[in-house]
Amino acid sequence: MDIKKIGLPVLITGLVVVLIIGFTIGIFYQARKDVATAQQNQKVSQTAKVLTSDIVSVIALYGQVTAINGRDVTILYKGESLTVNIPANVSITLAQPKGTNSKVVDFSSIKIGNNLTIASKISENGKITAQAVIIVTSGSAQ
Repeated sequence: MDIKKIGLPVLITGLVVVLIIGFTIGIFYQARKDVATAQQNQKVSQTAKVLTSDIVSVIALYGQVTAINGRDVTILYKGESLTVNIPANVSITLAQPKGTNSKVVDFSSIKIGNNLTIASKISENGKITAQAVIIVTSGSAQ
């Protein structure tokens, strides 16, 4: 028998076997990845369901105002930013130094650079809406 005649079919058969094994491993890996992604999505969905439920009355936010666009205010804290809608009917309070009374102010009192504490709610569509806002001044209790 001629080695060259036998070697080519063996080489082709070996390549086909390697391709089949690689294809099978790829399918197995993708299936495991899809299951992990589905599990993560389910956890996120459960968390979102809880955060938008009536059992969570408010979520407290704190940060420095970096942008104001209409009634949307973006705050920044420790490198993370978040945009919150402040509806016209929301109470905005200017915190005063200890020993003096805080006062209710209007939306125009919010300025870039202010520190805000915001009681908020997350809607089912994921939008964060303020329920109450406190403009924190230096010397006031946070």
